[in-house]
Amino acid sequence: MPVVAEEQLAANKSTSLGVALSLLKGNAMKKLVTQLTGLKIDGVTIAQPTLLRFGDFLSIHNDAEGQRAVAFAWHLFDAWSPGDGGELAFVCPESSTLGQFVPPMANTLTLFRTQGAGFLGTHAVLPVLRQGGRRVAITGWFTTRSQSEPT
Repeated sequence: MPVVAEEQLAANKSTSLGVALSLLKGNAMKKLVTQLTGLKIDGVTIAQPTLLRFGDFLSIHNDAEGQRAVAFAWHLFDAWSPGDGGELAFVCPESSTLGQFVPPMANTLTLFRTQGAGFLGTHAVLPVLRQGGRRVAITGWFTTRSQSEPT
């Protein structure tokens, strides 16, 4: 299967995926995320389409890396029902609960800090449990500009 660069996908405004990637990478979105989080989002936006099918999952991980400030998952399908799996699951060691679960509801943009105040910690995507089910999303990170990046 051919690999298409993220920039090529975002540049193709004739597809829904191209429009969505352009929206996520635009200055208006950076301003909105800055307002919502109080973090200065002025770096690149890294985005990737993801598709998880029956049995697929993402193991527990942490998105704190480099200039990543806010992670996101924009869920793009409408056939999800409770019990289908695919939830974004946060491990919250400072909480009295075992964790927080975010269902992959249609057209929902989930934002969470990758470090600092309000950081939710490690997380995973639970397995897709429904035969024939799928979890479609655009995932990635809003970043802050590194001191070495040009202005």
